Amino acid sequence: MQTKRNGYRKLKSRQRIHRFLCLDCNHSWTFTSAEKINAKTEKQIIRESMERASVRILARRFCKSKTTVISGIHAVCKHLADSVTLAGKLKPGWSGVLVVDGKWIRAYDPASQRIIKKLSKEERKRLHRFVWLLGVDSGTGDIPNHSIAEEETKIDIMMYFQDLKRMDYPLKAVISDGVPWYGQVAKKIFGKQVIVQHCTRHFLERCRERMRENELGLKSERTAMLIYFIKHIIEASRIGEAKAWLKRLKRNKRVLIRTQTQKWILRRFKQEAKYLTAHLLHQGLNIPHTNNDVENMIGQAEKRLSTICRFNHWQNARDYLNAWTLWRRFAPFTDCRGKRKNRNGKSPLELAGVDTNGINWTEL
Repeated sequence: MQTKRNGYRKLKSRQRIHRFLCLDCNHSWTFTSAEKINAKTEKQIIRESMERASVRILARRFCKSKTTVISGIHAVCKHLADSVTLAGKLKPGWSGVLVVDGKWIRAYDPASQRIIKKLSKEERKRLHRFVWLLGVDSGTGDIPNHSIAEEETKIDIMMYFQDLKRMDYPLKAVISDGVPWYGQVAKKIFGKQVIVQHCTRHFLERCRERMRENELGLKSERTAMLIYFIKHIIEASRIGEAKAWLKRLKRNKRVLIRTQTQKWILRRFKQEAKYLTAHLLHQGLNIPHTNNDVENMIGQAEKRLSTICRFNHWQNARDYLNAWTLWRRFAPFTDCRGKRKNRNGKSPLELAGVDTNGINWTEL
């Protein structure tokens, strides 16, 4: 059915959305100002959005325009509880072994509009990026805290750990990718007894990258052997095994340590040795030697963010990521393997000792 009216006609839509077509230029549009969406539908939209449904799919499914769907999502996200409030209400029992990392998030910053014309294309991209600081409790898989920061600086990390302190997080050990601020700030706020562990995988990758950049042929083979010895030292399952590999390294030191790259790798290993082997010295805490826990969580968030090109404001990014974090904390694990197979069927908060029956995370 087509209704002609004053130079445009109304088109019949399968989604019951009133769409109009201009008879002069063939431009089509919808009137969204009169669209309304109730609270129940908003909460259903936000749940399906967390499960990786795109805005286009949600608009078709709920017979609304994309603008209305986005507005409904922001309306729900804006009023959800943050990490500190949730910790005060539910009192989770965390293990105290925290794995932390940061991820770049694309979000528009209106405050930069005045100077954006003077910047290059690369500088503009950098200007509209924020860091999402995320921490995962290794014992439970829960996300005690997260925050949005302009950069991964010492001040931003300090604010992150201050929030953890306010929620009475029992921090015993912190695992990071090697950024020194995490360990320094954690010890300053929680005390010198906090154990600091650097990711062994990141350290070895930095050594291999240095080797690829500076060495070829026989030199690279010797450097690869040096990295091989260090790998078995810092990723050993027992302290005795690590000591045995350390003795082998000392016996072969004259053969392996000749070039500047090899000397650089050995020097870095000596500087970070106590942070790379903390998991061996404190085996009772079950400290992981990599930051895979938080990187896996970030990977799950990236799948959800893959359909979002860029947030139109950093506050919207903060609210949406807070909603995703809440959803993930209440969602049960489904594909854990090995020693963590017992997590399947339980949510992170349940593993932290919280009774989640009857709790709707969209109403917190």
